[in-house]
Amino acid sequence: MGVVADDFDARVRQARWAVRRWEAFPVGAQPRPLVFAGPVVISERGFRTGEAKDAWFAGEYDWAVEVPDGVRARAKLSADRGRDEPVAEPLRITHAGRGEREFATDRGLAVLPAYWLRGPAVTRSLWVLDPAVDYWEPPEGAGGAAPPAPTQVQPMLWPVETGADWQSLVIPWLGSSPQVETFPSVKLVETSTAVSAVAIRKDMGFRGWATSVGIKHCVAARLQKPLGNRVFVDLHGNPLPVMTAPDIAALEEVRLMRGRR
Repeated sequence: MGVVADDFDARVRQARWAVRRWEAFPVGAQPRPLVFAGPVVISERGFRTGEAKDAWFAGEYDWAVEVPDGVRARAKLSADRGRDEPVAEPLRITHAGRGEREFATDRGLAVLPAYWLRGPAVTRSLWVLDPAVDYWEPPEGAGGAAPPAPTQVQPMLWPVETGADWQSLVIPWLGSSPQVETFPSVKLVETSTAVSAVAIRKDMGFRGWATSVGIKHCVAARLQKPLGNRVFVDLHGNPLPVMTAPDIAALEEVRLMRGRR
């Protein structure tokens, strides 16, 4: 594909909107509220039919087993909010139980109580965070209308690495080959409750056509003050995990072990 100039100013506007979404976050609360960097409704292995997958993304279920009303309500969070197509049939749930499951928070993985759900079209299990577990997320419409996105692809990867001082950071940014572009520094957008970032691109002078290979660039940055309880968010206002290097290495080892199963 051809090399396209990055719209840095548009990304910065989007980052400023992203942190505004979190201006009501109770950063001083003790204990700090749970913030999830991943879904609270998880599919372990997917579905046996396309119709079942469609129902999952529509948040439509057929309950043939008794579960608390809060589980039924929270299970609907599997829905894709941008989806409005009708589904052929709801996803049938025939078995359920209570257990524990790892969920991704903005401070790493946490083992939390959850309900497992099974049905004829479900491969292995679905997991729904126990409705007794509370967490914080921005209310609908927080931050106002989103600015036009400069890209459909989120270039800020996760986890973000922090030093022991929780002030120095390494931000993983998705870009092209280093012969095309590098990212020597970062523009940080900080408020009292949230932080976001936009990598500053350096054009390496490459001209012509290049394959988009999705290279991860690790960009060093330093906050004005330690992150503390603030939330690090991507350009869409979604929380990102912030972890130390040893914790990231341990997480990668867990992923490798699961991949070998």
